[in-house]
Amino acid sequence: MAYLFPILLLAMSVYVFYGAFTGKGKLYSLENIKEESKEKVHKLLRTIYFALGALMLLMAVTNFGQSVLYSNAIVEYEVTDTYKTDFSDVIKDGAVEYEGKTYSLDGKHTVEEMDAILRAAMAKHPDKFQAQQSAMSCFGGGVNNNVMNYYKAEQLKDANGRAVYTSTIGNVRSDANDGSFLSKLYGAISSKTMSILSYVFMGLAVVGVAAVFIIINRFTDKEKQAKSRAQATGQSMPSSAFNFDDEDKSDK
Repeated sequence: MAYLFPILLLAMSVYVFYGAFTGKGKLYSLENIKEESKEKVHKLLRTIYFALGALMLLMAVTNFGQSVLYSNAIVEYEVTDTYKTDFSDVIKDGAVEYEGKTYSLDGKHTVEEMDAILRAAMAKHPDKFQAQQSAMSCFGGGVNNNVMNYYKAEQLKDANGRAVYTSTIGNVRSDANDGSFLSKLYGAISSKTMSILSYVFMGLAVVGVAAVFIIINRFTDKEKQAKSRAQATGQSMPSSAFNFDDEDKSDK
């Protein structure tokens, strides 16, 4: 699902590019355009569709890049003093056990480790936890969820103070600097730059779409358009088809 939007953008780009290259299709609906302007409008639209196709392709690439590189931030967790106070009977030598594994309460923890630490306390003191599938399922929950009193979450930062991410493809960290292609991408383009590019491309695409409507409206034959609308909204059957009273009288 994370890649659905860039896939849709790519499909739209292919469709628009096809229309731009062939100069045919529903993108060129010129029925109501003034006869003397049809060729000019066709050329203008074709130029705009080339630009829109390129912009949609760039939007697909940047959106895909954001999904791959910057959608999975690394968050570290710490056990709070409240946890150590409320569950002192669960703690032994500064650690807790859960499902045969021992977890130290000192230092930073991954989400899986923190979940296990919370579950160890939950197993002995279920009354202190709200009913939920996972001890860490409090994310996005209500502010009254007391589980949040037992840990602190902080996004991991690199040496330069920038948030650290893990790529959704290849599982490469943004601070790895291992010479891999994804690592080079992290070094070449930041999350902020990608966001700016996405907004710029989207804005230009909106301008392109607006230009299409402006051009079509500028060269539309208003009389021909009015007639087309009248025909479209006209009755598909003669009014006499519903005049049953007249029919009854004629039979008599």
